[in-house]
Parts: sequence; structure tokens; C-alpha cells
Amino acid sequence: MMKKSELKQLIKEVLTEGDKSFYRLPKTTIGNQFYSTMKKLNSLYDSVKNDNDFDPETLKSIIGELNKILNSAKKFDYVEDVDPKLY
Repeated sequence: MMKKSELKQLIKEVLTEGDKSFYRLPKTTIGNQFYSTMKKLNSLYDSVKNDNDFDPETLKSIIGELNKILNSAKKFDYVEDVDPKLY
């Protein structure tokens, strides 16, 4: 027997199956937050690759920054709705 939460998820997936919406990040986020977070992640990777100690707090911080970036994404239904100066 399917749980109520599983049924709700299945219904949501069926209803959004034909959904053609898409997400964009603001240009300011890409040029600032995303760039600096990428640099931090690359630095952590290089450090660990070179057999340096791993600091879990550094990774948690990067994940927090990635979540902020994710939350800045905006959903659009039509390409015409996207302001090319902002997204």
C-alpha cells in the first residue's frame, strides 16, 4: 500500500510532467557568489588532493553558500519573461 506522502509526490510528478518551466540565476549571483564559491571549492579540492587535512566546517560553509545560490534562482515559464539584463 502506498503511503499518503508517496501518493502526493506521485501526483505532483504527474501534474508537472509536461512542465516546460526553467530556472535562471541572476547575473550578479553568477559573477559574484557563484564565482567566489567555485574558487573556495577548487581550493578545498586542491588542498585535500595534496594530502592536507580536511576541515568539515569549510565544506559546510561552501554548501551553505551553494544553498544561497540555489535560493537566488528564479523560475520562468516563458523565455519572453526573462530580463536579459538581470538573468
